[in-house]
Amino acid sequence: MVQVLSAALSEVPDGGSRLAQDLSGRKFLLVRSGESVSAFSTTCTHLGCQVHWKTEDKAFICPCHDAVFDADGNPVKGPPPTPLARYPVEVRGSSIFVSMPEA
Repeated sequence: MVQVLSAALSEVPDGGSRLAQDLSGRKFLLVRSGESVSAFSTTCTHLGCQVHWKTEDKAFICPCHDAVFDADGNPVKGPPPTPLARYPVEVRGSSIFVSMPEA
């Protein structure tokens, strides 16, 4: 695992998300709830389309087949067979670090 400085806590709105990427260009979403931050792959587990966070629904949406993943990345609607990949997060002071698998 490689730890990546991903954002400042103030850059991720409470209840919202921020797109980030590691040094190899792999994209992931930071999702914040209060002082807690989670990191998820943006790649849908069905066909690899890019998901996005829908703040008002507190869910990840895949535009390819209207798939929906809950706030924990679990599929709740549509064809995805498995949850979104989730990465370990550590908040140190005002900085968010995400541990990514080696590319």
